[in-house]
Amino acid sequence: MIPALVDSVLIASVGTDVDERRYRWLVTNSDRGSPNGAAKLGVYDLSTGEQLAMVDLVASIPNHSADSVHFANDVAVSTAGVAYVTDSSMGIVYEVDRYYQASVLIDYGPNSEFGLNGIEYHPAGYLILVSPGTGQLIRVPVNNPGSWSIVELSHPAT
Repeated sequence: MIPALVDSVLIASVGTDVDERRYRWLVTNSDRGSPNGAAKLGVYDLSTGEQLAMVDLVASIPNHSADSVHFANDVAVSTAGVAYVTDSSMGIVYEVDRYYQASVLIDYGPNSEFGLNGIEYHPAGYLILVSPGTGQLIRVPVNNPGSWSIVELSHPAT
């Protein structure tokens, strides 16, 4: 059972995932009300709700512009405990290692047609990203994110 969560730095949770192996609950932290939004990942102990980390994802962006707007949308965790977070406003997927160090896995850019939303990790080592703007699914190998591809569907996504 997931405990009730009370955390004054958690503004709005959008996506969550459970890391059963490490007994962690991962929660995206966003804020549409602030001028630049927010892109953070909260990590909590699954049994107590105690905050283990609050990772500022934006700080991991090289040459970050203070004017850019961010929105941490969804999170997926790998079998190795690495978390992947979509930033819908910036077209970025962040990677957060087990020591809560964030980096940019892939950056499609804020003007990308994709507008990333949902994310899932497949144990074969790839991510499936959802693009509500195009109705497409994107397959991203985590060991070679530049070789991403569109998932071909036998019928259109709705």
